[in-house]
Amino acid sequence: MKRNRFQNKVATSSFTLPVASVMAMLLWLAGGTYDYRLLFGWLLCGLTTYLILEINNSNALIRIRTRLTSALFITGTGAFFFLHPFQAGSVAMVSLAVSYYLLFRTYQQTQPVGTVFHVFLALSIGSLWFPQLVFLAPFYYGYMGTFLRCLTFRTFWAGVTGLVLPYWFWAGAAIVSNRFEGLTAHACEWLCFEQPDTTGYLCLTYPQIGAWGLTTLLGIISILYYLHTDYNDKIRVRMLIYMLIFQELVLEAFLLLQPQHFNTLLALLHLNTSFLASHYFALTSSRLSNTLFIITLLIYAALAALCLYGHIY
Repeated sequence: MKRNRFQNKVATSSFTLPVASVMAMLLWLAGGTYDYRLLFGWLLCGLTTYLILEINNSNALIRIRTRLTSALFITGTGAFFFLHPFQAGSVAMVSLAVSYYLLFRTYQQTQPVGTVFHVFLALSIGSLWFPQLVFLAPFYYGYMGTFLRCLTFRTFWAGVTGLVLPYWFWAGAAIVSNRFEGLTAHACEWLCFEQPDTTGYLCLTYPQIGAWGLTTLLGIISILYYLHTDYNDKIRVRMLIYMLIFQELVLEAFLLLQPQHFNTLLALLHLNTSFLASHYFALTSSRLSNTLFIITLLIYAALAALCLYGHIY
């Protein structure tokens, strides 16, 4: 008999997302100086949370009615104070969420050209703030061919057009103004993929290490759980979650290889992990998973307290 444990009550409650949003807002306000960077960071976090909500509603990734994915995302983002100010990761999160929302719609779609164009356009716009986001494009093509079954000659070039379009306009503006420095420097960022070294890791703070460790642990546990229970989902949902699992591994590898972009890549990893972790917590009801859920919330609180202590002192 399946027990209705604390994690299940949280997952199915209609108050979960409002409470998480209020707590995240309080954590944002506790950050200190209330300038435009904090305000824009909060607005983009709220927009990403809404997009996650729409992704779940339109794709039924979890077999029960729940807002746990959005709640986990906004709770984690609120606890990670270093993600609060407006930064490249703020825009990259929105771009990734938009690309997920559109990419999931292409599953076995008969005419996906327009949707695919907008998927890669979202990635390209995000890369204006975080150039390395374009490195996800080859993997998106792999997802389209393997999981979504929508990769054709036309969709391939639709994706290329979406990637090129923002830079086409930027190049035109550079020609008119005769100022190519920004575009050239931006393009050089694509080639700046440094070899792994320990220098970037030594600069990490304890809250960053804790956030990384928790996010990685939740991802591993959720992936192992799903690989043993994937038969419970319909084929469409299974393919979408497989895509998220592969994306989890890609983002984790990027973060390990590029510690100089730690905050941005952790923000993307946290977003992706929220889908997998919420699926695990919402659909399990064991004593172990319930304990892990409580520990996760306590670690979020501890990280928030640690960040706040470091901010004040």
